[in-house]
Amino acid sequence: MTGHILWRVAPGAVLTAMGAAAAAYVALHYRIGSISSIGPGMFPFGLGLLLAGFGALMSLEAMRPTAGPGIEKP
Repeated sequence: MTGHILWRVAPGAVLTAMGAAAAAYVALHYRIGSISSIGPGMFPFGLGLLLAGFGALMSLEAMRPTAGPGIEKP
């Protein structure tokens, strides 16, 4: 990876790491419950997974060759 691509991928990677860490913390310290009987940790766990998913999508989009300014699409 070049430095330019790293700066585009880094925000998504940080978002993914934060979301995964939050989901892992909630899974270990809160009662999640089940779909029919939702516990107090289900909502923060879901938000952590969403955050990690959006961060992964951001990183993948930044790694595409057509992502970013200065590169024309064919």
